[in-house]
Amino acid sequence: MILNPIVLIGAGLLYLTFSKTENWRSERTKLHAWPLTTIFWLCSLAFVIIAPFFRNTTVTPQIPWYIVPTIGTSILVIGPFYWFLWARVWPRFGYAIEHEVKELPDGSEVVKYVVRNSYAITFA
Repeated sequence: MILNPIVLIGAGLLYLTFSKTENWRSERTKLHAWPLTTIFWLCSLAFVIIAPFFRNTTVTPQIPWYIVPTIGTSILVIGPFYWFLWARVWPRFGYAIEHEVKELPDGSEVVKYVVRNSYAITFA
């Protein structure tokens, strides 16, 4: 869901507009954000984020109303933890995903991803 970073961009625009320490207005740029437009934009994005959590049984009467937003939010929350495991934790235990590039006779390339385990326990 790309809306959450866009909400942060809107909040950043408001911060730059009203912050005296940033001195954003005196920069030599023609880019400016009108505060009322930015606030309206943030309110519309907040509606899009919050609206799925309200009960609506007319669209999908067979599926309970809370299933879709709960699954979407769960994926957004679980994603960073999954990345943290693959990128930070498991490489410390010797697991790594590496890519092998093979060049074919016609000049094209094939990429194969291989999971390496440098601390693999082998039973003889």
